[in-house]
Amino acid sequence: MDFSRESSRALSVAVKLAGLTGIAEIVCIHCYTVPVGNLSAGKRFLEMSEAMRDLAKGRLTRLLKRVNTAGVVTRCVIEQDRNPSDGIVRTAVREKADMIVVGTRGRKNLAAALLVPSVSEAIATKSPLPVLAVKLPGEGLTLRRAFMSL
Repeated sequence: MDFSRESSRALSVAVKLAGLTGIAEIVCIHCYTVPVGNLSAGKRFLEMSEAMRDLAKGRLTRLLKRVNTAGVVTRCVIEQDRNPSDGIVRTAVREKADMIVVGTRGRKNLAAALLVPSVSEAIATKSPLPVLAVKLPGEGLTLRRAFMSL
């Protein structure tokens, strides 16, 4: 969960899938990276990490109050990792998830899509679990847009 529209859409799809398949619980994973460029080592890093964790916890709580989970239990796990895709995959495996459902923005630029993998692409590549990437309707790189960007 990164609090984007795409992430909220992925949660809605996960809730629908859980209802259809009888899955009783959804684990929402938020993985954050502490910026270290201008922080001195030691306590400042820990303070920033705790502040980011508290902020994420509040945002996840508010998000889950707004989303209709249709009776499916939702639980949040917040992790700090230098690489969000690694943290998400590791947490999903540790939590014994059946599947990872992730929101994707869809690429609009072919060069960016080829050179820098998105978090959702990295999760799909690294995960030993099935991954469902959910995009918003009408978003993403179409074949026409790909040719026009060349």
